[in-house]
Amino acid sequence: MAFGASLALGALVSVGLVAYGLPTTGSVAFGLSWAVFGWAFAAVAAVAAQVTESARVARGISIAVLGLSFVLRAAGDVGQEMARVLGAALVQLPAVWVLVGVAVALFGVLPRFMTFGGWAVLAACALIEEFGRPLQLSKRVLDLSPFAHVPRLPGGDISAASLLWLASIVVGLVMVGLLGFRSRDVQ
Repeated sequence: MAFGASLALGALVSVGLVAYGLPTTGSVAFGLSWAVFGWAFAAVAAVAAQVTESARVARGISIAVLGLSFVLRAAGDVGQEMARVLGAALVQLPAVWVLVGVAVALFGVLPRFMTFGGWAVLAACALIEEFGRPLQLSKRVLDLSPFAHVPRLPGGDISAASLLWLASIVVGLVMVGLLGFRSRDVQ
């Protein structure tokens, strides 16, 4: 069943891509890769189902094996570029910390709005980052997101000043949150 379903899905993907006007060779290769991945998933799931007694454990083993294979594949693809890619990921942390700082400040000052406010700020930052430039929003609006102030790596220049500003904003927000929590009457 899984073999046929994977093959049908691969064929549908190939036909859809060819109908969209993409080259036939690449479309068939992409559809075939979907089918082969489906077969691999079915094979791992079948083996896991045979060696375990519960469906939950079999599902966990399948997800772990496939997740590990994707991580190993990604590490192999990145290879020599791992340091650059890791640096590009780590430079985003100060912007993430600003969002955490907002949640801490809300927890200390307005605890009832912490969950909604934290998620709302995250959603606003995501919307600004994804749609701000295509919608040609002003620079002031784009600058509302802390992610606008981190360097664009790999390939860009690192600006320590923007990272230090973000870190100081985090410290301020966390202090506001801790002072607010301290002044509440929590027993």
